Amino acid sequence: MNLTMAKWRTKLSAHKMNLLGVLLVFNIIGLVIFIFLTVASSNSLFIAQLNNLNKNPVSDKVVFHQAIVEQGKETFLDLHNYQDVFTYVFSQLPNEVTIYPSENYYYFTFYHKNQFIKGNIRLDVEGRKQGKISFAYFSGHVLPENKSDLDFLMNSYEFQASDGVSLAEENPLKYRVSYGGKTVVFNLNNISQELPPGYPLYPEEKFVARTFDESGWPFSLLFDQASSQFRFIADNAKDSPEQLHEIDEHLWLGRQSGFAFYKDKFDRYVLVGVSTDQTRQNSYYDGPFDQLADNFVIDDNLKELMEQAYPYVTGKINRYGIFVNEQGVADGSRLALTPYNNYESYDWLRYFVAGCKEKSSDEKQLLACLTYDYKKDVPASTSSQ
Repeated sequence: MNLTMAKWRTKLSAHKMNLLGVLLVFNIIGLVIFIFLTVASSNSLFIAQLNNLNKNPVSDKVVFHQAIVEQGKETFLDLHNYQDVFTYVFSQLPNEVTIYPSENYYYFTFYHKNQFIKGNIRLDVEGRKQGKISFAYFSGHVLPENKSDLDFLMNSYEFQASDGVSLAEENPLKYRVSYGGKTVVFNLNNISQELPPGYPLYPEEKFVARTFDESGWPFSLLFDQASSQFRFIADNAKDSPEQLHEIDEHLWLGRQSGFAFYKDKFDRYVLVGVSTDQTRQNSYYDGPFDQLADNFVIDDNLKELMEQAYPYVTGKINRYGIFVNEQGVADGSRLALTPYNNYESYDWLRYFVAGCKEKSSDEKQLLACLTYDYKKDVPASTSSQ
């Protein structure tokens, strides 16, 4: 290699180094600009979120302990005066609400005078035809031993025009309720009364209705014609309102509701158990017996199936399952469809399911055992509910 060529290559290498240095500087500048823009964008997004929170506060979605303590000290309400309590509750309603439970209860809770008050405003299917709405409330009890433990404070009343409450129908599933200069629109749950797509049935099973429980669970009510009994099956457990966990083979439990489901060979979640504690408390998780599809009853089909399942009610109920006297007048009580068991512990559930498996030769018999309602044993001459 001659000296001239060596010098040329040395200069070329120097130019390359300079070029690499320039490129490195540009890359560093580009990285700095990218980081600046990213941080600025994040800050802008954060500021926008803060502004959105300020415009649309969601603090009412969170219940803080401070509020519970302070609400318990409040004494402005006479809890024994149903008119005062109704006025207070109605004043808190937004201008438009949706009643999800299928027997048309709009539930509420509040804490006052160190009592947890639980209640509902109800647009009963028969009462609203007469311009009446039902109002009821009671003082909650965390571990009642008997139903009478809830009687410490319990009140109910049917409001109508003479009480200053007016009810106007916009359509069969939409009503306007006016009271004290305020009007609230109540939208009832328009539940499709068709079997969910791809929902398998045994040949003996008959679809009766779809319901919506106050727990948030939608159910399909079925009737087993072979055993003459009802059963509740979750519409779609994959879209359940809570997390489920398996406590034994095929036995699943709702983490919040305590509902116990048996997962059958069709991957259906059949309701087989409800917590005894929740039933005693009259909580949102006391079972779907009190949320039938009243708005969609158009004939006596449900009544006839009830009489077939529970012979003792024959001639004593109307098409909704409400008990009537000899003149056909409703007495306010209702047949409870409870084709499941109340349980005290998970061990009892496991024992119960294992016992049904042991005495069943196939899954049809197993489901009949798991969803057997003790009221089927009531003699026909008895008036028990």
